Amino acid sequence: MVTGVITRLAEKRTDHDEPWAIMEITDETGAIDVLVFPLAHARTQWNGLASGARVQVFGNVSDRPDAVPEIAAKAVSSRLPEESEGRKDA
Repeated sequence: MVTGVITRLAEKRTDHDEPWAIMEITDETGAIDVLVFPLAHARTQWNGLASGARVQVFGNVSDRPDAVPEIAAKAVSSRLPEESEGRKDA
């Protein structure tokens, strides 16, 4: 899982006219491209997802040695847990 801010988002279409997207997310460690293929795209609530939105991405990082790492998303969520959630105050 990676949490970051969308810095680039492009909607695409497959050869079978299915929607998918590519986005770049950035956090304090750097930036990575996220590929949101049709199945994950269908599971994602796209309202409000645009550059500047904070998201969590669940997926697999490519491990090709000759390529720049990227994430094939299984899920993208803009519903982030509150920072105080899970904390127990004494």
